[in-house]
Order: sequence, then C-alpha cells, then structure tokens
Amino acid sequence: MDKPAQIGAEYSEEIRAAAERFGDHEGMSPARVLKWMLQFSEEDLPLAEKLLQQLRYFNANNLRALTRQMVEMIMNEVDGATPGGTVFVPLSREPGGGAEIVARVLRSLRNPVRPRIMTMVDLGEPPSNVDTLVFVDDFSGTGDTLTEWWETIEALVRPLAARAVFAALIMTSGAAERVSEFAVAASVLELGPDSNVLGDDNAVFDGSEKERIFAYCRDTGCDAALLRGYGECGLLLAFTHGCPNNSLPILWYGDKGWDTLFLRRAI
Repeated sequence: MDKPAQIGAEYSEEIRAAAERFGDHEGMSPARVLKWMLQFSEEDLPLAEKLLQQLRYFNANNLRALTRQMVEMIMNEVDGATPGGTVFVPLSREPGGGAEIVARVLRSLRNPVRPRIMTMVDLGEPPSNVDTLVFVDDFSGTGDTLTEWWETIEALVRPLAARAVFAALIMTSGAAERVSEFAVAASVLELGPDSNVLGDDNAVFDGSEKERIFAYCRDTGCDAALLRGYGECGLLLAFTHGCPNNSLPILWYGDKGWDTLFLRRAI
C-alpha cells in the first residue's frame, strides 16, 4: 500500500468527517482533504487532524442563522433603531463576495422584520425616514476594510443625521475596537485573542505545535505579511463562499504550489 493510500485508510473517518462538514464549499471532497493532509510530515499528521478539528467553518445554513441574529441584535440592542427607519447597506467589493451573500439572505428574511436594503448608489440621493444605517459584511478581521469604507462614505452619511453601524456576522475583538472609534460596531460572533492560533493567548496548541504550524505556513511560499494571516490574525476560519486571508495561509494560499484546503473565493 502506497503512502497516500495508507494515510487515507488510517485517517479515513477524520477525512470523511471533514469533507462532510465543509461539504458545501466549492470542490470539497475527501480526496481534497487527503491531498491537503499529505503535505504534513508523517509525525505531524495528528497535528493536521487537530487543525481540521479546531477549524471554524460556516456553511450556508450557518450564514442564514447568523444574518437573522444580526437583524435581531440591531433591532434590540442599537439605541434608536426602528424597523421602518433602519436601512441595511452591503459593503460590496466584488460580485459574490461576503457582503453580497449577507445581502441575499437579508432579502429573503421576513422575521423578526423585513429588512430595508439599499446600495451605496442609493445613498447618493438621501432616503427618507432613516434613523440607522447598518453597513454589513460577513467578516472583519482587522477593521481595515470598514475603516476604508468609512473614509469613503462619511461625506454621504453625515448629512443624513442617521446613526452609523458597521455590522459583520463575525468580527475579531481588534476589528470591533477599531471600528468603535468612528461608529457603532456590531457582530453576532466576536473572536477574541485566543482565536489567534499562533498567539500567546491560544491554549489549544502548545508552543511546539505553534512552531510547526508556522513552519508549514512558510512552506506555502506566501508573502511575509501573510505568514500569520493578514493582520497577524492567525485564524482557522472558512466559509462556504471562501476563506478570509486573515486565516492561516495553509488553508487558502496556493500560488506557490501548496495544495489549499479552501478557495479564497468560491462560488
């Protein structure tokens, strides 16, 4: 039995479980999971298995549930937000991006309210009866994108005299702190410093494991700025529609020959 077949047989249950959990990600299969694992040395295969177990994956159903919770949270926790006066604006950067996924779910919701949705173009002509503008995205790891958006749209928002809220389904505590400097920051799930796999606050992986994980990140051939994930976030996080570059590059960086587990942008 050759090495791939041997490893595939030894870790068959773990590989099948991972492929099922990530099943709605484009191109996912047991063969893809196995190919990713084969890049780890034999003695590090338990580490690869542990990475799979610790990875947070959000499928289409999870995203729908999180979006509904986000609407409920805005209505219940943001002072002055009313169903008729709250407008949700997706921070769309590209077709099929995370904000578009959230917007698609918002358009299908009827409970707890039927969200009022506008685009950035709509803000050029001030809408009536708006008390709260909620700029939405799927994820914020550093707050960079939200900060850049605010610098772009502040001149449009200020004349409306509406409260500005930047809401992501998932946000790191660092991003929330940064956004709160200029707007209300809201997220259904906030990731603390312990979510940084390579950070001192993470107790799931010991020092030796962190060193080996970082060595595999170097093996991907990614730029130095991405070795710990963008913004040094060090996350194990992926979605049905892609994998943020704030996650460790062993999950998504394939430009230099590393076989990725997830696509940066999936269908």
